[in-house]
Amino acid sequence: MTMSSFKGLNRVGPSLMRRDEAGSPAPLKMALLIVDPIRGMMELRRGTGQILPNVAALADAARERGIPVFYVTHVMRDGRDSEILAELRPGKGDIKVDKRDYSAFRGTRLEEMLKMKGVTTIVIAGIYSDLCVRYSSEDAIRLGFKVIVPLDCIKSYQVEESEATVKLRALEGLIPTDSASLIEADFDVSRLA
Repeated sequence: MTMSSFKGLNRVGPSLMRRDEAGSPAPLKMALLIVDPIRGMMELRRGTGQILPNVAALADAARERGIPVFYVTHVMRDGRDSEILAELRPGKGDIKVDKRDYSAFRGTRLEEMLKMKGVTTIVIAGIYSDLCVRYSSEDAIRLGFKVIVPLDCIKSYQVEESEATVKLRALEGLIPTDSASLIEADFDVSRLA
């Protein structure tokens, strides 16, 4: 999907407005997924700390706009490893979803919760762009969601960062950007360069 596919969208509250075939307003509601912001995952990969300020700023900006924030965390054996990092603590009204798979959707009720909120567009941030972020993005696209990934809000684990980013960018339907551009555009996809 190209950026031109989103021409004509207008920002309205926490959703994007577009016109349907009949010319009526059709909202594209958005949600932010923060994947695996937990001690056990962050400590496994050096350099993950550099994305924390970007993810925190993105979450704060989403909350200010009424965009729901979901914390999708991998269940770890050691309870301490499953703690959400202090820098990314959930805010009031944020939703926590536990997962046991690489994807945020497999074995969880996340799809159901997003659809109940009318969400059609998902911003995905977090770690393991080569695993959890990638599989979550693939499943979200397969399930019919539009997916935006701020590349400065993700980090890989097993492969070189550039290789993981190239693989993510290659996903059909994924919109790559950065957190500052997304915030500056007021989460309006049509305003992303």
